[in-house]
Amino acid sequence: MLRLLFCRLLACLMLLPAPAVFADSLATAQQFLQNGLPRLALARVERDQPARTDAPDWAQWESLRLTLLSLLGQRDALLQRVALLPSNVPDDLRQKALGHAAWAHLERGEGAAARAQLARLLWRFPLSAENHRWARRLVIRSWLVEHRPDEAYRAMLRYQQDFSPLPREVATEFVEGLLAEGRALEALTWLKALDPAGATATALALATGLVPPDTARSRAQAALASQPQALTWLRVLADAAQRQGDAELHLDALERQVAAGQADRLGALWQAYLALGEATANRAQLLQGDDASWLAVAAGLLPGDALKARALYAYLAQSAAQPATRATARQRLFAGLLDAGRLETAVALLARSPWGGAAPDAEAGVRFAVRASEEVRQGHRLGWLAAARYAEHAGRFDLAADYAVQAALATDGGPMDGLAAQAMRMAVKNLERAGLGEDTLAFQQRMASLPASAGKPPTRAASQAAGKSAGKRRGP
Repeated sequence: MLRLLFCRLLACLMLLPAPAVFADSLATAQQFLQNGLPRLALARVERDQPARTDAPDWAQWESLRLTLLSLLGQRDALLQRVALLPSNVPDDLRQKALGHAAWAHLERGEGAAARAQLARLLWRFPLSAENHRWARRLVIRSWLVEHRPDEAYRAMLRYQQDFSPLPREVATEFVEGLLAEGRALEALTWLKALDPAGATATALALATGLVPPDTARSRAQAALASQPQALTWLRVLADAAQRQGDAELHLDALERQVAAGQADRLGALWQAYLALGEATANRAQLLQGDDASWLAVAAGLLPGDALKARALYAYLAQSAAQPATRATARQRLFAGLLDAGRLETAVALLARSPWGGAAPDAEAGVRFAVRASEEVRQGHRLGWLAAARYAEHAGRFDLAADYAVQAALATDGGPMDGLAAQAMRMAVKNLERAGLGEDTLAFQQRMASLPASAGKPPTRAASQAAGKSAGKRRGP
């Protein structure tokens, strides 16, 4: 249990300094936010903000509350709070509230509602030049979230007329928005304002035939060598590979896009898996229904053909004749992605379950992740982290915190490497989400006491031993 695990953890904290005690509650909440603990800050605001709007510092409390609700993605609560603001609040708070409300509507895909808030902001308040430009850019985004590129394009032209010359970042934003809507020709309006060697200019040039796919591919691969998660370059690489008919490179780029957080590419990724899986099976002359032969071919592929193996497992996960084969294939696909360092892709696929049927609930999902990790080089340590991410997806923050803590503590007192740092961030976030504020602060202090990694990850055996020393998991 999580509390039992922390009994052991808190015993290690006796010699660590206690967290600072703040006399002023508002200052405490602001400090929590600065320390990366927004949920603790919001809890303090909800507890201590004066009920009367004419009380001293009420506007400061409310401003902090709106910031926290926006930061935490609590859009409904934010919009409700803005709607209930009294008419006599200070102008700076009203402006901030309208800006937050517009952003919340955009996040919900409500372009018209966002424009209504922005109209009030633009027409009723003497905005600074910077805030005026920011609000106008949000108006453009409001047309894009409604997939109305004609209106967005006209608004972009008006913006350019009013604020020319455009900074490069604004031109890039315009081009990215139009490319996402399939309007490459209109986006050419701002080609000269882009970084000619940058990802957005290359994406636009590729889409309009100004550069051939091999040139775009070379640029993308060179850039990704130093920026492996640069989403725009990954998109260029995927597009160039698809135009060249390079199915494996296209699939690799799609996996990397999802791993970098672009979950909307999952559908394209799954179709690419199925296409490459079918092509690989045809070359191997595999017969539909011969599950054992498909599994044997996938397992026998060399490490250099890992993408083909994952594609075969994906095909089997959806189309194998036997339920047991489908289950095995799903587990091996998940394990293969973990082994390739694409944990986010593995978790996103499990949460979406494109092979059919409902996604597993939180407890079934974490069991699946831990079982799959038995075939992965870093073993249960990576499985615990994947389990934590899946529980987080499912809204079980207590379960997510439990597994993330175990993954972080698997250093066993040694240096904290990149995997442990990732687990620590996830543990802090989910401990806080689960309402375990004191444990969150204690855990932060515990992990801050560990030395930095020298760069070499622990072996699987060391990770498992460290996990046992942190307290054996008692869970689903």
